[in-house]
Amino acid sequence: MFMQKKPHHLLQSESGSLIVIALVGLVILSISFYTGTSHLMQTQKQMRAVVIKQQMIAAESRLRNLLMQPTTYKIPEGKSVAVLDEDLLAEFKFKVTGARCDSGTPFCGILVVQKQDSSQSPIPYWDEAQTKFTGVISYTGTEVPVKGIEVEVRVPREVVQDKTFMCPPDAPFMAGYLANGNLDCRPLPSPRQCNQVGGYIKDVSSNLSVLCSNFGDFISCPSDSYISPPGPSWTGGSWTRSGCTPRLDPYINPTLRPL
Repeated sequence: MFMQKKPHHLLQSESGSLIVIALVGLVILSISFYTGTSHLMQTQKQMRAVVIKQQMIAAESRLRNLLMQPTTYKIPEGKSVAVLDEDLLAEFKFKVTGARCDSGTPFCGILVVQKQDSSQSPIPYWDEAQTKFTGVISYTGTEVPVKGIEVEVRVPREVVQDKTFMCPPDAPFMAGYLANGNLDCRPLPSPRQCNQVGGYIKDVSSNLSVLCSNFGDFISCPSDSYISPPGPSWTGGSWTRSGCTPRLDPYINPTLRPL
């Protein structure tokens, strides 16, 4: 059977089309591979960021618990309210598996850093007047960007105040605490405020105002008794009573007879 050959120019056209189709397929395959690889890498970064964020949240919980412990604070000399022991913050660090950091980074992982104000100046960790902590839980790794967690805790004053305190002898009355946490020590009222005859200070209120009263004019016992412990007492009237004990008759009690 006789077969007619295609013209040479048609064969060249078909060969060119096949090459173009192959190149287009190769480009599509490359784009698909690149897109799939990029998507996979992005997914891995997102998963990595979630894992690190969970560890940062756990560190935040530990920090808040630490700030509520009296042992986290120390008492400066001459004060009754403690300040934050920042040495403990320096030790508050957590390593993260697989963390990658720039060379020269002091610690690679999760730690506490100072928060910065609007002018990028660091804010002190501890506000003594408000007994408030301010800081940021930060991740120093560079493999994925993770936003820090800002932590602000107002610590109850009873947590940071000293267990024992004492006012000086010249101001022995403790009226409470000042705004800065120091003791509010005040002198006691002068007894001369109740300087009338027989007067005495009956009560001192919380604002140090004095209530005066009168002892009464006489201390007495019945004629057959004598004054004995527990000592004088009064009921606010004109007579003051004392512990009275009946007199013993020496003719009845042999222990009182002279030798």
